[in-house]
Amino acid sequence: MRISPFKQASRALATSLVASLFVTLCPAQENASPEPATSIIALGANGSLAFSVDGKSLGNFVPTAADTQWRFSEGIKTGRSPMKNPQFRLTASGPIQGEAALTPKTDAAEATWIFSSTEAVSFNTLAVATKLSLDDFIGGTWKTDLAEGPFPERFEKEAIYGGNVSRLTVTAVDGRSFTLSFPTPTHVGLQDDRRWGGRSFTIRIGQVFGKLAAGESYHLTLTVQLPGKTTYRNDEEVVILPGRNW
Repeated sequence: MRISPFKQASRALATSLVASLFVTLCPAQENASPEPATSIIALGANGSLAFSVDGKSLGNFVPTAADTQWRFSEGIKTGRSPMKNPQFRLTASGPIQGEAALTPKTDAAEATWIFSSTEAVSFNTLAVATKLSLDDFIGGTWKTDLAEGPFPERFEKEAIYGGNVSRLTVTAVDGRSFTLSFPTPTHVGLQDDRRWGGRSFTIRIGQVFGKLAAGESYHLTLTVQLPGKTTYRNDEEVVILPGRNW
């Protein structure tokens, strides 16, 4: 059977109209809004502060000290304070005691560490520190209120950045990020561990080349922000508060 040119044109027009209607009613999937991120900020029993976004670790800041010979120690759990805050110990040129606290806020959490000693102590570093894997952060970026740059693909120098800043944003290669802010300018050091055969970058936040007198304390405070709905965990306690994209 032969179909007249008129009928062929009519069928083509109908097909075009149906296709147009389908596109209008079913927009492309790539235009849909992405799901809000799900984040966790957790204070550990040894005073560590861990971040994760969408189930993937983004950092774990651990209380850290180095003596004047660059011998490092990390926080070891010793118990809890009367306020139920984690307590820990470190060693520099002498023993250091510490306590950590996490205070959830609407869009962020404030973390505080208190370091003290019953005797005079000298140190090259008294800080909290995290290691960032090369796989997750090569191609990512760091940004302070004073400078910014990439995490380099190849080793260039051990010190990527060092200085007193009020804000630090770190972004992984997949776009996940965290932002730290400080009530007063605080020393931040970014280090490339490939200098010693490592497979990570290190961030240290705190004091460098200092002393604690007997009975003196050093308070380190920062505020951390993560994207999306955030769960705050204080050791075994879980507190859920709305994030920016709740």
